[in-house]
Amino acid sequence: MFVTLGILLGCGLLLHAFYHFLDCHAFVRAGVKATATVIAIESEPDIDYGHLYVPTFKFSTDKGEVHTFRGEGGPKRRWQPDAITDIIYDPNQPERAKVYTVMGLYKPVVVNCVIAMITFAIVFTARSNNH
Repeated sequence: MFVTLGILLGCGLLLHAFYHFLDCHAFVRAGVKATATVIAIESEPDIDYGHLYVPTFKFSTDKGEVHTFRGEGGPKRRWQPDAITDIIYDPNQPERAKVYTVMGLYKPVVVNCVIAMITFAIVFTARSNNH
């Protein structure tokens, strides 16, 4: 029973990762690259880390419209005010923007794949110990 549930969980995680990959791939293909500037860094309380540092980016679209978006927070202060980075945004919804890095775009894919692999490793280790 444990093995079956573990395999189902691992497969579900891989399917979820594949869905995120397709979504991110479509976003990158349709997206427009731009340069953004960090305009603020907010510190938010966090249960696990104490504080998360969340950057706010400002960028201009090809049409000259100015937009802002909040990046993904982290326990370390990776960004400094006025830092410049590459981003990608949806031309139909410019407020849907992401930092143009592998982890900025594909983090859900990587996380789901890693958890699936750990799940499979636990299941197959438990299975081989039972035989």
